[in-house]
Amino acid sequence: MHPLHTPIRKMPMKAGALKEKKPIFVHPNLDEAGLDVYEFRLLGHIARRGECYAALTTTAKICKMSVRKAQSTLKSLENRGLIQKEQRKGKTDSYKLAPDIWDKLQTMQQEQEVDVDDSRNTSNE
Repeated sequence: MHPLHTPIRKMPMKAGALKEKKPIFVHPNLDEAGLDVYEFRLLGHIARRGECYAALTTTAKICKMSVRKAQSTLKSLENRGLIQKEQRKGKTDSYKLAPDIWDKLQTMQQEQEVDVDDSRNTSNE
């Protein structure tokens, strides 16, 4: 059975109360930052490893996207300041999360909220 398909276990709390244990946690800043599915997938791939230095073809295959899409998405994440790229002479490039990623994600989330509020206001006029 796949690990994400395992039944949710109950975790003991105080005085016999039980709390559901979630199989995965996604921080709201990440979930609501307005990333597209490719950005979300590659960011998760890099975050899980801490540092990603696999060949682009390998990364694309693991993340179920074309090499061209992986390349453009990594560039997008880098331009947005969410990841850092290190060019390694004679080796593959290395990617890791930017040190201030949570601040950037929070800003992106707030911008998404403003965009949603603006669209609601214009549709009500």
